[in-house]
Amino acid sequence: MLFPLVLLPLGVFVRRRFLAVFLILAALSLALAEWGSRNYPSENFYFTFSRLWEILSGSICAAILFRRAQMSNDALAFVGLAMIVASIVLYTSEVPFPSLYTLLPVVGSMLITLFADSKTWTVRLLSVRPMVVMGILSYSAYLWHQPLFAFARIRSLSEPSLWLMSALAVATLMLAWLTVRYVEAPFRRRTLLPRRRGMLTASAASIAAIAGFGFVGDENGGFPSRVKEAMPGYLTALYEGLTDYEVDASCKDGEANGVDRPLCTVFPAKGETHKLAVMGDSHAWSLSPAFATLPEARGVTVLLGATGACPPLLGVYRVKGDAPAIECHDFAQAAAREVVKQGVETVVLGGRWSLYVSGEFGSDRVSHGLSPTPGPRFMSTAERQAGLAQALKDTIAFYRDAGIRVILVEEVPLQWVRADETVARAILLRLDDETSRQMFRDSYVSRTQSDALQQPARRVLNEVAEETGVEVIRLLDYFVEGDQYVWLRDEDVLYTDSNHLSVNGALAMTPFVESVLVPR
Repeated sequence: MLFPLVLLPLGVFVRRRFLAVFLILAALSLALAEWGSRNYPSENFYFTFSRLWEILSGSICAAILFRRAQMSNDALAFVGLAMIVASIVLYTSEVPFPSLYTLLPVVGSMLITLFADSKTWTVRLLSVRPMVVMGILSYSAYLWHQPLFAFARIRSLSEPSLWLMSALAVATLMLAWLTVRYVEAPFRRRTLLPRRRGMLTASAASIAAIAGFGFVGDENGGFPSRVKEAMPGYLTALYEGLTDYEVDASCKDGEANGVDRPLCTVFPAKGETHKLAVMGDSHAWSLSPAFATLPEARGVTVLLGATGACPPLLGVYRVKGDAPAIECHDFAQAAAREVVKQGVETVVLGGRWSLYVSGEFGSDRVSHGLSPTPGPRFMSTAERQAGLAQALKDTIAFYRDAGIRVILVEEVPLQWVRADETVARAILLRLDDETSRQMFRDSYVSRTQSDALQQPARRVLNEVAEETGVEVIRLLDYFVEGDQYVWLRDEDVLYTDSNHLSVNGALAMTPFVESVLVPR
């Protein structure tokens, strides 16, 4: 919509003028994308102006070829195809997009557009019937596979079988063919809506309906009433126990603590004798109810300094990830200064430590390493362990130099499944009590699987604790049941998802917290 406004001042098409403008805009956009990938990776992915250069690559090709015969160069066309194939084969989800890495597939596409005419080997390869059919069906298949696969997982008690997913893949292709033939093709031929006015009206009505449905769902947090209406007796308490910890409105302004207010009081003590700060990412936040007894029992005022996906460690940046790397760094620095300023005597450092070393289940993406400098880069497991170890040591040293006691918190086990989704699935499938209980037992993660993912970070935590002499709050044993780690115990759901404690889960950790927090 904005692009015509950019072209309007350029006047009549003059190749050099248009190319110069396109190249300058593309260069600025690429520079922004590279900077964004290092500092604001999540926003960068969705930000129009950091993706503009990818769109402009097509405009540059159009400006070069406008009113010119198609250029032919077999070698350059083949290089372009090789670049695209290389990006498919070599790139993983760790590669930051968009960034300079994105040049490989984009420039490859440009080379094919500019130099692959009908005489080149590349065009002959891409023109074989299977490739053409794949191209015709690809977009419709992409649209169909997501709901089919998603609902298959929702309706299955466990991970859907290979046979089921294979059958759904075949169904996806069949639906894609039907869509192309009876929806896409008639629209292209204008047999369904021959008049422009009718097409625009239908499009506007469809957009309004979909947007309205999405808005209602977003405002209501989905459609939870459909779950409650189907809820049998046993599952009622479980579903209602799926609650996150919510601090008092006076403790936070809108969202979790911001850089401008990195520390707030969550559990004040009337006859205060001691101040304790719980610091960390969302795992520290979800654990904080475990400290609720301290004000009355020990006269300890509990403060909270936590924000999602940001470890409570000083002098390091997160390498890529969902939260801005610089904001994580700045938040940790601001929170540490505030701890010293407010005269806090004890700091408890908690977090999802394994996220910064091993990543998570079911993904090869480990995009949360810790580095002394900002910006995405590839890191081995050993480098991630070293980064976590050094950050822990530096943070402990900072607080100790200020005369503050430091305590580390062991990470809770990671589950394969989300507790909230598993309980909701049992409700929607209208399972009886015994079937539900068996389904839950089958969904618990094995100790072998969870330990394999978490052990590299746990080893770092233990080694740093032994080297520095800091105490550790051990939580792991509570979740052990045979060869599994449970997310449900004594009718209490311990997690809200696959890794965050529910309020009931956090309260169950209170004895472990109190066993370490003995007044000195």
